[in-house]
Amino acid sequence: MKILSLSHKRLCSYRITHVLFLTLFSLPAWAHDLTINLTGKIYDATCTLSADSTNKPVPMATVSAKSFSQPGNTTSPVKFTLNLENCATDMNGVEVTMAGAADANNPKLLALDPASDTATGIAIALQDEDHTLIPVNGTSKLYSLNPQGGNATLVFYAEYMATGGEVSAGEADASATFSMIYP
Repeated sequence: MKILSLSHKRLCSYRITHVLFLTLFSLPAWAHDLTINLTGKIYDATCTLSADSTNKPVPMATVSAKSFSQPGNTTSPVKFTLNLENCATDMNGVEVTMAGAADANNPKLLALDPASDTATGIAIALQDEDHTLIPVNGTSKLYSLNPQGGNATLVFYAEYMATGGEVSAGEADASATFSMIYP
């Protein structure tokens, strides 16, 4: 029994030594501090959207499906405007975000609203006043505002664009939500 007792003491001694060794030579864990700087500006007032620009219909042309022989073919762009009123004098400009369903074949284009008789192989390209594509769920360029405040007219264009596959005839309606951003 004395031998067992000695072995047990040695075993406990080894365990204690092992724990002390690990405690003394283990590496400390370091955390990093992080600073996040949030910046912004509070305006006295933003522009208001004129009554003729809310729920704005944009009548697109009626075109033949045969006029889209390959992906990327487009119709003539249709101009439309958003009219802003009562813009404050301290505003640099406005950007517009256009939220909507992206086309499955070209996610930069606005998908047609789903219905049983919707055309296929086609979507709508939204453009700024310079005819630069504004990706769906993307942001437009900065539109300048009058430094004296007042009213502003933002010009946009919409056109049908073939996205791939055969274009079939049908309804070709779409909708997007426009949001104003004042940087």
